[in-house]
Amino acid sequence: MSTLTLPSLHRFDVNEATMYAEATELARARSKVPLGSPGSVVREDRDGKSYFYRYRHLLDGRREKVYLGADEVQGTLDVNDDRRVSELVQKLRRLGYTTADAPSTLVLGTLANAGVFSGGGALVGTHAYGAILNQLGYRPSPSPRTDDIDIARGRAIELASELPSGLVGLLLETGLPFWEVPELDRKRPSTSFAVRGERLRVDLLVPSRRGPPYESVLVPELNAHAVTLPYLDYLIEVLEDTVVLGRTQVVPVRVPNPGRFAIHKLAISQLRPGTGNPKVDKDILQAAALAAILVEEYPSSFRDAVKDAPASLRKKAAPAAGKAVALLSRNHAAAAAELDALVR
Repeated sequence: MSTLTLPSLHRFDVNEATMYAEATELARARSKVPLGSPGSVVREDRDGKSYFYRYRHLLDGRREKVYLGADEVQGTLDVNDDRRVSELVQKLRRLGYTTADAPSTLVLGTLANAGVFSGGGALVGTHAYGAILNQLGYRPSPSPRTDDIDIARGRAIELASELPSGLVGLLLETGLPFWEVPELDRKRPSTSFAVRGERLRVDLLVPSRRGPPYESVLVPELNAHAVTLPYLDYLIEVLEDTVVLGRTQVVPVRVPNPGRFAIHKLAISQLRPGTGNPKVDKDILQAAALAAILVEEYPSSFRDAVKDAPASLRKKAAPAAGKAVALLSRNHAAAAAELDALVR
């Protein structure tokens, strides 16, 4: 008998969902994610002239001063919008919406501002799972937590500008002490970036397609290497626009289709190395929770995700699907029945 317990799922009401929609709309209207507090607009008079500056504290603690020119109107509007977003996000966090911590928000915002997501990159992993749950309008208990940021790339990413120092240089712009984590085989280039002394880690992923999995391949536009993963092409073939909620920020990202995310989680759980790997249970629980929501809310979308999964992926997912069926059978019989198709 499974020792796993499906997280409880609470649906946000209309007012709460409306608040989330307002925060999302305001964030998407901005050309850049503000990586600091809303701050304030200050007038400084010199030599009989007035100059306007925006003062604010960045997420890494530094104080920023930005010259706005002789007209404070746009700066004031931006400050007011940022204050409204901050206010909304703090309310959403108290309501139980899934949020990222400050360092993760800083990294994701920096990646978003560089065009990583709008240019074709995808956020996958647990941060994507939390964003998907928010978009679907559900609060899980317990709330998902992770120190990993997983970025998938299926095609060349059209960045906002070139990165002369590559991905590691972009990550260092956050002010966090990132470094390239060496592989066990020192001859292989690193595909992971971590913050010294912290658990925060950024992994770059690409589909293995017909090549061997778990190899390091160059991603030219990021001047970095990524690890090749099986079945990743299925996961990121269909992407959707959503956001990650930070402590006070909202970061526009792109994430996989929720149904495909669930099916891929079942398959990838069977590829995890080591006996008793806790990530296996996490994969199965995330897949089961999404199946429960999707079969109730968007059954045709979930069935399409199952139908579109290649035979090899379905076969790999079958053992984990059996465990998910056991989790769902008592309170989510319809979802259990849909997933049972993967077991047969």
